[in-house]
Amino acid sequence: MKVAILGGTGILSTDFTKKLIESREDVYLINRGNKNIFVEEKNITTIVLDIKNDSLNEIKEKIQQFEFDVVVDFLSFTINDLKKHISVFENRCSQYVFISSATAYIKKAENDKISEELNRVGNEKWEYSYNKSKCEEYIKIAGIPYTIIRPYITYGETRIPFQLIPNGYYYTLIKRIEDKKPVVLFNNGVAITTLTSTVDFANVLYKVLLNPKCINQDFHITSNFCYSWRDVYDEIVKQLQGVSNIISIDAQEAKMMLPEYYESLIGDKGTSFVFDNTKILNAIGGYDFQVDIKEGLRNSLSYFSLNKDAQIIDSRWDASIDYVCRRKGYKGKLSPVCKEKLTNKEKFNYFIFYHRFTRSIFYALRKIRKHI
Repeated sequence: MKVAILGGTGILSTDFTKKLIESREDVYLINRGNKNIFVEEKNITTIVLDIKNDSLNEIKEKIQQFEFDVVVDFLSFTINDLKKHISVFENRCSQYVFISSATAYIKKAENDKISEELNRVGNEKWEYSYNKSKCEEYIKIAGIPYTIIRPYITYGETRIPFQLIPNGYYYTLIKRIEDKKPVVLFNNGVAITTLTSTVDFANVLYKVLLNPKCINQDFHITSNFCYSWRDVYDEIVKQLQGVSNIISIDAQEAKMMLPEYYESLIGDKGTSFVFDNTKILNAIGGYDFQVDIKEGLRNSLSYFSLNKDAQIIDSRWDASIDYVCRRKGYKGKLSPVCKEKLTNKEKFNYFIFYHRFTRSIFYALRKIRKHI
């Protein structure tokens, strides 16, 4: 089977690529070629292009010699992205797998058990989710054999799942807990989340490829492992042998103090998401999800402990959380984590975000800093 992946080296897609390699499929990675993690694999061809910014003619010229059985699209986030990608591959594959998001579902009630048949998509509370739902609408009328896949919160070695965490800089959360600094949870972390390891996601997604029961169908791929965000925090603290230290904020406080996270909280992680997996399991002949939170977090925390290159601090996020703690009346000492390792720029960013200067003051201070 010839499988083209738009992306293929991201957190969600890497384990899927590994699954294809293990299954001895012919894999074509279509991306910018910035990550060479599969460079030594014999059954992988990397087609280097910038599918977002290259012109249609440039892209078509680079792939004109290839035909694929399946295209798996991890890189469409808006209708314009998807239209462009489909126009390139519509006559070059037998199945186009669009990776959407389970956050696109519209929930009827807080304790809904979400299913494909009972819940529509079109969540307007978060722009990311709404854009994914509009992509789904488009692909259904695009005239290409499609399968829509909706992952929810996935995690693996390089990603720690958490309610409020900087994207890509997960070590910052670890370091805050190790340093006994407070961690912010929305509504005390009572919302129930469904967590799926990237390994389980990859195994299920593989069974979708060229599966006749999956053509022109939509599915979520989510595990049966459900936890409150407080449960997740407690497990991280336990494995780090730390001390619980929580500051809770409500919706109004999130909107006022962390506006950059407000939409994702009210449209996703601040509300419960539990799923009925009947449809996908019937289509693929069943699957036993393997990785629970204890094993998954053990793998993630071990990865960050052993890989110095992954121990990167997001000083802006660290400062934003400290800002919330200060506003909520926290009496303990607040200072940047890994302060001795921060660059002057990172220390400057911490200062700005801790004091939450307005945009005009921020740019004025940055201009002054350049001339110091």
